[in-house]
Amino acid sequence: LITVAAFWLTWSIGRLALSRREAALALVLLALSPQFVLTGATQLSQPAEMLCMLAGVYALFRFEETGASRWVQATGAAFGLAVLVRPMPGVLFLAVGVAWLIRAARARGAQPVAVLMLVGFPIALAGLVFLGVNWAQTGHPLRTGYHAAHGNLGFLPEVVEGMSTAGVVVD
Repeated sequence: LITVAAFWLTWSIGRLALSRREAALALVLLALSPQFVLTGATQLSQPAEMLCMLAGVYALFRFEETGASRWVQATGAAFGLAVLVRPMPGVLFLAVGVAWLIRAARARGAQPVAVLMLVGFPIALAGLVFLGVNWAQTGHPLRTGYHAAHGNLGFLPEVVEGMSTAGVVVD
């Protein structure tokens, strides 16, 4: 189902941003992508992350088209879920998406601060869930279960590694 939804969103975004012809080309390229083909039928997190990002981009384009606040909230919800599914790519994509959203808000004459508040609430909620789950699993809000199981792998600064929370030392 995730793969089918990704195809539909790719088609929809292509039509909104470009044309039917370019949307069809995007589907062909997506179907030929080794990353999409090899992970699309698995239970890995990459397909779910892609779906969240595509949903966020679709909502961005719909906001740009209609100016409706529900699309801003949908953008925040989709990008918030993306952060929960795969934090690092989710945060990187989120930064670009929010910048695009601010640009679109200004182009429509909307107040960027109001738009940021609408998009920010679901994103902040997802961030709090992320920190809470990390704390429950590892005893530290900035240490994920992945890092607890596989080690730091050079991603967390040493300062974070040595932090202690409620008497639990993270090493």
